[in-house]
Amino acid sequence: MFGTGPTELSLALPTGYVVRAHTDGCLAAAQQRLYGDQSGWFRASVVVNNLRPEAAHTRRGLAEVRDRHRTEIARWEKLRAHALAEATTVLNSPSPKGSSPA
Repeated sequence: MFGTGPTELSLALPTGYVVRAHTDGCLAAAQQRLYGDQSGWFRASVVVNNLRPEAAHTRRGLAEVRDRHRTEIARWEKLRAHALAEATTVLNSPSPKGSSPA
Protein backbone atom coordinates (compact mmCIF):
# COMPACT_ATOMS: atom_id res chain seq x y z
CA MET A 1 0.00 0.00 0.00
CA PHE A 2 2.64 2.54 1.02
CA GLY A 3 5.52 1.33 -1.15
CA THR A 4 8.65 -0.66 -0.51
CA GLY A 5 12.34 0.01 -0.12
CA PRO A 6 13.81 3.44 0.44
CA THR A 7 11.58 6.46 -0.03
CA GLU A 8 12.06 8.29 -3.29
CA LEU A 9 10.43 11.62 -2.40
CA SER A 10 11.76 13.80 0.39
CA LEU A 11 11.26 17.38 1.51
CA ALA A 12 13.04 19.12 4.40
CA LEU A 13 10.85 21.65 6.19
CA PRO A 14 11.97 24.89 7.83
CA THR A 15 10.94 23.30 11.16
CA GLY A 16 13.76 20.77 10.75
CA TYR A 17 11.48 17.83 10.02
CA VAL A 18 11.90 15.80 6.85
CA VAL A 19 8.82 14.32 5.17
CA ARG A 20 9.29 11.31 2.90
CA ALA A 21 7.08 9.26 0.59
CA HIS A 22 7.30 6.38 -1.86
CA THR A 23 6.62 6.58 -5.58
CA ASP A 24 5.40 2.98 -5.68
CA GLY A 25 2.48 1.27 -3.97
CA CYS A 26 -1.26 1.85 -3.99
CA LEU A 27 -1.18 5.30 -2.39
CA ALA A 28 1.39 6.57 -4.89
CA ALA A 29 -0.61 5.14 -7.81
CA ALA A 30 -3.79 6.79 -6.54
CA GLN A 31 -2.03 10.15 -6.12
CA GLN A 32 -0.56 9.90 -9.62
CA ARG A 33 -3.97 9.07 -11.06
CA LEU A 34 -5.84 11.81 -9.23
CA TYR A 35 -3.32 14.65 -9.30
CA GLY A 36 -1.50 13.77 -12.52
CA ASP A 37 1.84 14.57 -10.83
CA GLN A 38 2.58 12.60 -7.69
CA SER A 39 5.89 14.29 -6.90
CA GLY A 40 4.39 17.74 -7.52
CA TRP A 41 1.44 16.89 -5.26
CA PHE A 42 3.78 15.58 -2.58
CA ARG A 43 5.85 18.76 -2.50
CA ALA A 44 2.91 21.17 -2.72
CA SER A 45 0.80 19.35 -0.13
CA VAL A 46 3.67 19.00 2.35
CA VAL A 47 4.37 22.73 2.14
CA VAL A 48 0.69 23.73 2.38
CA ASN A 49 0.03 21.31 5.24
CA ASN A 50 2.94 22.79 7.20
CA LEU A 51 2.33 26.54 6.83
CA ARG A 52 1.24 27.00 10.46
CA PRO A 53 4.14 25.01 11.94
CA GLU A 54 6.54 27.01 9.77
CA ALA A 55 5.00 30.29 10.95
CA ALA A 56 5.33 29.22 14.57
CA HIS A 57 8.88 27.93 14.11
CA THR A 58 10.12 31.02 12.26
CA ARG A 59 8.06 33.41 14.43
CA ARG A 60 6.46 34.94 11.36
CA GLY A 61 2.82 35.64 10.75
CA LEU A 62 0.83 33.09 8.79
CA ALA A 63 0.09 35.70 6.10
CA GLU A 64 3.81 36.29 5.59
CA VAL A 65 4.54 32.56 5.37
CA ARG A 66 1.64 32.08 2.93
CA ASP A 67 2.99 34.93 0.81
CA ARG A 68 6.45 33.32 0.73
CA HIS A 69 4.86 30.08 -0.49
CA ARG A 70 2.35 31.49 -2.97
CA THR A 71 3.89 29.43 -5.80
CA GLU A 72 3.39 26.17 -3.87
CA ILE A 73 -0.12 27.22 -2.83
CA ALA A 74 -1.02 27.96 -6.47
CA ARG A 75 0.40 24.57 -7.51
CA TRP A 76 -1.59 22.87 -4.72
CA GLU A 77 -4.80 24.57 -5.91
CA LYS A 78 -4.14 23.56 -9.53
CA LEU A 79 -3.48 19.94 -8.58
CA ARG A 80 -6.59 19.84 -6.36
CA ALA A 81 -8.67 21.08 -9.29
CA HIS A 82 -7.15 18.35 -11.47
CA ALA A 83 -7.99 15.75 -8.81
CA LEU A 84 -11.58 16.93 -8.60
CA ALA A 85 -12.00 16.68 -12.37
CA GLU A 86 -10.33 13.26 -12.47
CA ALA A 87 -12.40 11.92 -9.57
CA THR A 88 -15.59 13.19 -11.19
CA THR A 89 -14.67 11.41 -14.43
CA VAL A 90 -13.88 8.15 -12.63
CA LEU A 91 -17.06 8.25 -10.55
CA ASN A 92 -19.25 9.05 -13.56
CA SER A 93 -17.70 6.37 -15.80
CA PRO A 94 -18.64 2.94 -14.49
CA SER A 95 -15.98 0.38 -15.29
CA PRO A 96 -16.87 -2.89 -16.96
CA LYS A 97 -18.10 -5.52 -14.55
CA GLY A 98 -15.28 -7.41 -12.87
CA SER A 99 -12.53 -4.88 -13.56
CA SER A 100 -11.15 -1.92 -11.70
CA PRO A 101 -10.55 1.58 -13.09
CA ALA A 102 -7.17 1.99 -14.77
